[in-house]
Amino acid sequence: MNYDKLARIEEKLLDDVYIYGVEKAKEEIDKARVLYEKNIGSLDGFDAWSIFKTEINNKSIVELYAEEEIALTSEEVDVLEAWSKSKMHVYEAIDSLEGESILCRDIINGKKARIKAGDMMKKGDLFIGRILPLYDWTYASRLLSVFVDDKLTETVKGKFRESYESYCNIRGYTTYENYAENNQWIFYKIIEIIEKMEKVEEDETIEVYSAVYIVANSEILKEKINKMDKFILDDSEAGIEYYLMMDKSNLLCELELHNNSIVVNGNSLEELKRSQAILEEDFAGNIVFSESYSKKVEDLIE
Repeated sequence: MNYDKLARIEEKLLDDVYIYGVEKAKEEIDKARVLYEKNIGSLDGFDAWSIFKTEINNKSIVELYAEEEIALTSEEVDVLEAWSKSKMHVYEAIDSLEGESILCRDIINGKKARIKAGDMMKKGDLFIGRILPLYDWTYASRLLSVFVDDKLTETVKGKFRESYESYCNIRGYTTYENYAENNQWIFYKIIEIIEKMEKVEEDETIEVYSAVYIVANSEILKEKINKMDKFILDDSEAGIEYYLMMDKSNLLCELELHNNSIVVNGNSLEELKRSQAILEEDFAGNIVFSESYSKKVEDLIE
């Protein structure tokens, strides 16, 4: 199937299946919407997530639609079947485009696959999304995925690895593959971060949002932090301790603990505000807000 044609079919089906789901399972969709926003921080991409993750009698909205909708073309039936078999993956293009496909490697399990993605990928780029088995080929879904330019590849791979290591520190060791299989939220969270990066790409800036608090007693603060599971000591350098602040198994923000102050760093203003609310409740009486600001990522790296 031509890749552009596949994208058109997917676009139509995504709208149709989501509308069907809202009508068929309004209560379940409403509950899923609350859960999604809590975990991701926004409702961007909710439609593409909900049709796979909202279930009635152990069947997804996609599966129910495929069973009940009779006015489908044979190609739409094939795409729906491929959707129902699909899972989230992260592939890196490791070779140049050859004909209609490009050789990719799954960064989670290391397996290689030749994938049809039209002209959406070049060597070094990443693909995060659903892989569709269709007509003896493997296609990268254009509608249920995001394509990442090679200049962000290492940043994104680092985010996945960071999340995995944080999970192991909290829950105990598991393989990278098992982690990805059982924690699908991380794919959608990374996609949300990437899309925020793309929104500021015109200004050629990616910002980190920060807040500074004055600490009354650093020793008491440090003692409390080290007793709480939500904080993980990540690094220590030049008298500064760096902690990861978790929301269950998801990274919420990063903390810098200085002698008399603490700096909170988040990937978005919304994440920063959520982190501030938690910190101000946990350490009431020992921290006082001083200032907030944002910086370009490149300024922080220098």
